[in-house]
Amino acid sequence: MREPEAYGVFWITREDYPRFLAHCVDRTELPATYEKWASDVAQRFQQFEQRGFKLVRVVFNLDELLAWCGTHRRQVDAKARGAYAAYVAATTSGQGHEHH
Repeated sequence: MREPEAYGVFWITREDYPRFLAHCVDRTELPATYEKWASDVAQRFQQFEQRGFKLVRVVFNLDELLAWCGTHRRQVDAKARGAYAAYVAATTSGQGHEHH
């Protein structure tokens, strides 16, 4: 039986969260605090895993995200964050990134 495809889930560090919010065009839709954001994402992560999805927490440097968005001419929004997480998960197979 084939193992399910892994999906990359964007994860930012506590230290980068304030600067991350400042760059997000959709910041009004995001929690104001890292604690709330991390709690919300962890809850969704668990819900998807319970339904059989294989998820990989992709922890990366904010400067790398900003550079990728610039190179691909994308605003920092939910779609770009998801695309970047998928790109990192696919190109690194999670090397150097935390798996959950």
